[in-house]
Amino acid sequence: MTPQLISTHSDCVGIVSTDQGLAVRDDFALMWARRTLQEFSDADRTNADSRPTMLIDKYVGMAMRLAETERLDDRSYYAEIPGFAGVWADGGSKRAALRELESTLRAWIDAKITDGDHDLPLVGEINLNVL
Repeated sequence: MTPQLISTHSDCVGIVSTDQGLAVRDDFALMWARRTLQEFSDADRTNADSRPTMLIDKYVGMAMRLAETERLDDRSYYAEIPGFAGVWADGGSKRAALRELESTLRAWIDAKITDGDHDLPLVGEINLNVL
């Protein structure tokens, strides 16, 4: 598929559609993403620090679909998400391990964003590294 311009902004270049999804050209990326996320956040704010929680919720939901579990010898469960270094959990049941994994994932995302780390894995087309 040849990239096609699908959106422009007066002081930027634009968004293009490619085989891999949407891509942003030139300086457009950071400015447009931050402006869009801020507008999204202003409209749908659910916490005091104004992060776009609906976007984070979608990211977490998609990441949790990638979770893998393993039953251990002691009959407990271990859960992790491939590609999310250091994000794992265990529990007495598969369900408990997955609940703990989601909680761990949310805390990990919050720490990454708060610390300004920009190495969060992409999930689908969601890139939280612009937050």
